[in-house]
Amino acid sequence: MFYSKNKVPNGPNYTAYYNNDFDKLFEESYYVSDNAQRYLLYQKMDQMVIDYANIVPIYYDQSVIMTQNNISGYNMNPQNLMILKTVKKIKPYQFKLVRLNI
Repeated sequence: MFYSKNKVPNGPNYTAYYNNDFDKLFEESYYVSDNAQRYLLYQKMDQMVIDYANIVPIYYDQSVIMTQNNISGYNMNPQNLMILKTVKKIKPYQFKLVRLNI
């Protein structure tokens, strides 16, 4: 979100935060396959935003997603965006009525 190339209107960086060191770490994180090492990069980037960005984090919200049983593929994401590319509606079971002659 704070990557300089994500500035509005091309991305979600509404703060117009710009930091060359942050951008380098962000780009490096794409090529790090080790999760622990990538997490350390994210921690550094997070601290840079806290130290230098013109924002004040007020709270971290919790999200709850409720869907019907026949919906699959709706996932949560860190920015709480509604991404519907993988959402599918599963066909409900079709029951056939059978009459018994007794």
